[in-house]
Amino acid sequence: MWSPVWLIVLPLLMAFISVVIKKQQYLLLNLSILLNLAVLYLAPQGMVIIGGFRPPFGISLNFDRYAFISLLLIQVLMLFATFIAGPLAKKYGTVLLVLLAGINGMLLTNDLFNLFVMIEVVSIASFIISTSNGKFTHTFHYLILASVGGVFFLLGAVMVYAYTGTLVVQGLFATLGQLPNAISLIPMMLIILGLAVELKLMPVGSWAKNIYGNSNVLTGPIFAAVLAPAFGFVFGRMMGEVVVLNPITGYTLLFMAIATFVLGELAAYRQKDLLKTLAFSSIAQSGLAIILFTLNLPFAAILLLINNALAKSILFWVATGVSTAYETSSMKGLRGVFYNHRILGITFSIASLSLVGIPLFLGFYAKVTAVMAIFTTGLIWIPVVILATAIIEGAYMMKWLLQLWSPAKEGHLASTEEVPEKREALNMTQIVAVCLVALILFVFGLVPQRVGRVLSVASQAEISQVETVAEGGGQ
Repeated sequence: MWSPVWLIVLPLLMAFISVVIKKQQYLLLNLSILLNLAVLYLAPQGMVIIGGFRPPFGISLNFDRYAFISLLLIQVLMLFATFIAGPLAKKYGTVLLVLLAGINGMLLTNDLFNLFVMIEVVSIASFIISTSNGKFTHTFHYLILASVGGVFFLLGAVMVYAYTGTLVVQGLFATLGQLPNAISLIPMMLIILGLAVELKLMPVGSWAKNIYGNSNVLTGPIFAAVLAPAFGFVFGRMMGEVVVLNPITGYTLLFMAIATFVLGELAAYRQKDLLKTLAFSSIAQSGLAIILFTLNLPFAAILLLINNALAKSILFWVATGVSTAYETSSMKGLRGVFYNHRILGITFSIASLSLVGIPLFLGFYAKVTAVMAIFTTGLIWIPVVILATAIIEGAYMMKWLLQLWSPAKEGHLASTEEVPEKREALNMTQIVAVCLVALILFVFGLVPQRVGRVLSVASQAEISQVETVAEGGGQ
């Protein structure tokens, strides 16, 4: 009775019902997420054959430990995101249900063509949700780039089928690995470029600075804490089971990821707008996760994705809340805002410190694990770049914390007369929800080894590539 198929079917069924019963679409959305959480724990893990036709003739889903961890993270954060968004989530309830079904399908599918279909479903829903900020030109920019990326991915999948006769993800890496580099080069590059748009890799991730930088209490958390880790996990699956790296594809991808990470952090440091800062920070962190997956370090990448998802959800909830309340997201306009919003300030501080990688927080364990793992690849210069860039990240996050907590200008003594008047940023129930996510992040930081043991099983579920970029790759 209990099957992972319900993770896709339930949100779609609720979406159709919500079209008929529009006033209950928010209730149906939350009910669907709660039922999905139940299915996650009750459904047996393993390969699921749909319709009785075994691959490559039928559709199959791969519900392994890797899929379980990613799906659990997405359902939990989706539940919090829709609850905190409140009225906006009610308005876009049907679209959010379709989005959830598409994301679950992406994380479960064992077929490249079905993955393309699910990516398109997620993209269409994302386009609609991004219009909630009223910046339609930004949505159009995103639509164009995502559409081109979708075409690239489809062409890559078609070429993979032409060369191998199958699109089944499991075992595809071994089949593609037998092809000469000259043949596998183009389809691999097309698949990488197709995913690069949603992964926000430069130069095709330029859409993110506007969508994230003009976000509201719905779009910011959905894009940064739900969509970003979802596509990160999909990329991890592709790197473990599909993409064969040779010196050209490997170093091209690595260069794009490093450029995204470094330039994103530098751009974040220069911002005087809180939402723009978080936008470029999100772009940079996406680049770091791709570096880890490219170097065949899934455990470190999964840790980073989870830390970023939890931290960025809190940062965007608080940032969009206070920005809406005070009608500005500039440093000058929000100076000292946490003086009258201390609970929000504490949660924002916890998320910021974890994102930077300060000890006692999950981010510290994630960053240390990442740096130590990269050292084992022999590419010594990459950890040096990461550590140097981490100083920049720490500098701008500390600068923002000081400005948001203290009403005084830099170098001046603070005065209560300079404190902005108190306005309601988030209501009490929303604040409690934000605190719960902050508590999860804090507790994970206190028991990182236990979290690591759980996630190590998920990372081992991936089929590791024998050769990494550091070793030259290819056949």
